[in-house]
Amino acid sequence: MRVVVAGGGGLALHVVRRLRAHGHGVALVCATREEADRAVTRFEDVVVVVGDATDPAVLEGVETRAADLLVALCATDPETLLACLLATRRFGVPRTVAQVHDPDNGELFRVLGVGSVVSGAEILGGVIEEESGFEGIATRVALAGGRVGVVEVRLARDAPAVGSTLEALRLPAGALVAAVLRDDAVIVPRGAAALCAGDRLLLVSEASVAGAALERLVGAR
Repeated sequence: MRVVVAGGGGLALHVVRRLRAHGHGVALVCATREEADRAVTRFEDVVVVVGDATDPAVLEGVETRAADLLVALCATDPETLLACLLATRRFGVPRTVAQVHDPDNGELFRVLGVGSVVSGAEILGGVIEEESGFEGIATRVALAGGRVGVVEVRLARDAPAVGSTLEALRLPAGALVAAVLRDDAVIVPRGAAALCAGDRLLLVSEASVAGAALERLVGAR
């Protein structure tokens, strides 16, 4: 896959490193010469240019038309949105990913056709809420721009779900336990499966019902 990353800084370098580790071809558009120099010293096989990612000529120069994906990590949300719109509407890039600085802008990005919108503030806020409100939260992954989450939950001995079945728990609509990790076994749960202390559950839920689902599984602090 060929990817254009628009935006410099530490996050962009991390994204480039991950993409290269998976064998993808990458072109990086940096806003400043300093950012570009850092990238050049780290990645010998990455095309690095200095320029404005909202300038069609700059995007043309890194062959955006041949890209499969554009990742926009610009300094401001308007710049990020414009880079994504240029990629899709002018250069025909099939997929775009955007980082928004203001979570309130996320819905506008989606309405205008940005494929995936990520808000660091929303993800961090969700983690803080869960860590401060519930015991046993191990990991959290946000999908679909934060609208869906995958959470790993460990059941303590006094968790309300211990000894109960998933059917009896009656998780809210929009939430389900996708897998149960018990010792070295991975169990695809059925409604009649009883849960045990020490089980690790992979909970997939819509953001709006995540709190209610977690409360039924592990209880509220």
